[in-house]
Amino acid sequence: MPGGRNTDLTLQQRRLVLRSAHLRRTLAGQAAELRAPLALIDTGWAVGRWLRQNPYAVMGPVVLLAALRPIRTLRWMGCVLRGWRMFRRGARWLASTARSRH
Repeated sequence: MPGGRNTDLTLQQRRLVLRSAHLRRTLAGQAAELRAPLALIDTGWAVGRWLRQNPYAVMGPVVLLAALRPIRTLRWMGCVLRGWRMFRRGARWLASTARSRH
C-alpha cells in the first residue's frame, strides 16, 4: 500500500512540525528569563573593560580617600588585599579542578 505509507509519513511530518514549533516557543520563553541576568553580566564585563582602560578613574578616588582618611583607608586596603588573595586562590583552585577533569 504505497498510498497508506505516504499518508503516514505526511501525518508524522505534520506532528514533527507542530512539536518543533512548540519546542521553539518553550525555548524562547526560557531564554527570556535569562535575558536580565545576562544583561547584568554584560554590563559588569563592560565596566571591567572600562576600568582596565582607565585605571586613573580608580586611583584618583583612592588617593583622595587616603589623603583625607589614612587610617580608614589602610583598614580598607587590608580587606581589599585579603579579598584579592581569596579570589586568586579560588581562581587557581578552579583552574586546577578544570585541568584535572580533562
